[in-house]
Amino acid sequence: MFYFDSFRAIYEAMLDMGPTVPIDIVTLPGLLKEIGKLDDVGGIEALTDILHSIGHASHLTHYCNIVARHYWERRINDECLRLVECKDPCNIDKIADAVRCLDSVGKDRTESIGDVLHKAIERYDKKTPRVLYTVGYRGFDDLWGGCLPGEITTWAAAPGVGKSLLMVNIMRHCAEQGWPCLMVGTEMSNTEQSDRIMSIFGGPGAYDLRRGLSLSGFEKYRDTAEELQKMGIRLMDNPEPSLQDIETAISESKPNVVFIDYLTHCNLPSLSKSDPMRLRIKEFMIRLHSIARRHDVVVHLASQLNRMAYAGKADTAPTMGELAESSAVEQESSRVVLIWEPPIIESDANKNQGKRILQAINCKSRESRRKMKVILEMDPQSLRIYEHKENDIVGTDRAGID
Repeated sequence: MFYFDSFRAIYEAMLDMGPTVPIDIVTLPGLLKEIGKLDDVGGIEALTDILHSIGHASHLTHYCNIVARHYWERRINDECLRLVECKDPCNIDKIADAVRCLDSVGKDRTESIGDVLHKAIERYDKKTPRVLYTVGYRGFDDLWGGCLPGEITTWAAAPGVGKSLLMVNIMRHCAEQGWPCLMVGTEMSNTEQSDRIMSIFGGPGAYDLRRGLSLSGFEKYRDTAEELQKMGIRLMDNPEPSLQDIETAISESKPNVVFIDYLTHCNLPSLSKSDPMRLRIKEFMIRLHSIARRHDVVVHLASQLNRMAYAGKADTAPTMGELAESSAVEQESSRVVLIWEPPIIESDANKNQGKRILQAINCKSRESRRKMKVILEMDPQSLRIYEHKENDIVGTDRAGID
């Protein structure tokens, strides 16, 4: 990490002297002269200047941090210059890694288990509850107990079933709890997304927003807009966001909960043009998990079921194998929920008054058994998704669940 070769040579000589030999103005020049490097480092005069320029050994960490910080700054500069010359997209990741290393200079990356447990004891002693980020659906919140920062929950469905609307409905709950949210949208512009948000947060219905507002509708729109402005919601309009785009947005907006809608529209990393989709998605999920942990955020990720596997099976619940590149997504997800719209008979359709009935299957979670099912209903006018009043969770105790 030394910029000057002379400083590197002096440091290497001190290491060669070992811990038993005192390092001073007599022993160090003697070793440098013995190995033929005394003149290269500037002689006795240069060593004397260095000795007098450093106040005390207690400043060692401070000076080491200066060396390390300048080293990483040079690395960042070199990578930027190389990016200008060859325009290799992979250099962007190298620059990001160098920036993270620069940010970590002087920070201890480890923590003793005693310190970790002491913090937990203090939290329990003060009765300070751990923040668990719920999703607003009692069935899921009872099953999972909430989401922790650094975790990814993947919500998957076939096109048109309602996974994107579910993202906004969960965001509504999170925003109302006072948790700052970031919505990374790929399918819609911020203007289109804001119409959905307006409807779901209690403003005019989706049909009215599309066809035009009456005077009373406009007043409702304005009142809801004032309430939304008080909430910590940020929107990112990018039809093909990269992981770097997502991490930059997280760094700038400082959310607690991040929503990504949806996976296959993101700019997937690729080490070579021949990388299959599965490996690209796996790399994306690994890096996204790392971003979630570094920034201490909860991530809700919308994904898509394989269209070919879903075709012709409208009367059959989806399985994990029908999740696009399922193994790559499942491995890095803390939870995976598959959503589908089961067929209903005419009498049920009349009873539900035009509301769509969805079934959400808890296919993976660390906190509960798999195959638990939560019944949801969607109001096509308001775009709100509620838990069905006759909700049941198949295969588990119903205690505490409406």
